[in-house]
Amino acid sequence: IGLTNWAKGKNKSVCLFLPSGLVDKKFNPGFSISAREEIYMFWQTQLGFNLVNGTGYIPKWRWENQLLIDSIHGTRNLDKLIQKNNLDYIIWMPELMLPGDPPEMDSVLRNCGTMNIQFRERNFTIYAVKKD
Repeated sequence: IGLTNWAKGKNKSVCLFLPSGLVDKKFNPGFSISAREEIYMFWQTQLGFNLVNGTGYIPKWRWENQLLIDSIHGTRNLDKLIQKNNLDYIIWMPELMLPGDPPEMDSVLRNCGTMNIQFRERNFTIYAVKKD
């Protein structure tokens, strides 16, 4: 798998998987928010990253991060999220979008000046945060 090959040697990195959400804004019986978080938890075991999301237990800091994630409608809020969590990567999995997720997320990620596309496959894109 491309993602696991790409991740070799990056196990100290801080990573955010997107899309993300803790509350299904429109009930979708075919797929649930918790299933998406479980997918991210699985990837964490394979990649060894420190994840900002992808947890079954929802501590206060996770809810605070989710409020920032939910407010990403422009690059300014994305930059806040990156700085607050000292992110190294954002892994975008558009196939996991649910009704109610912000449809402009893909565009915001592509246009964020603080990240570059580092790796892309059919079902995911990895954005690397530019470090000073």
